[in-house]
Amino acid sequence: MHLAQNIEPHSHVGSNAETEKLDTVTLDYEARFLRRRRLVSDNGEAFLVELAETRSVNDGEGFRLDDGRLIIVR
Repeated sequence: MHLAQNIEPHSHVGSNAETEKLDTVTLDYEARFLRRRRLVSDNGEAFLVELAETRSVNDGEGFRLDDGRLIIVR
């Protein structure tokens, strides 16, 4: 299972869009408050979010996985 310890604000597809694989995770209001939680992307991939402190994530922000991929919050 991959690990996300960083959130990138207002993530968007960059100039390396062809090489960067993107995925999404759909979270309701309550699920957006997290510190450490197992999530499953919209494509079915499980990953662990482990942040230094509890925070709320917003639509368009992204979890950067330990393998470099980005999972955008919807």
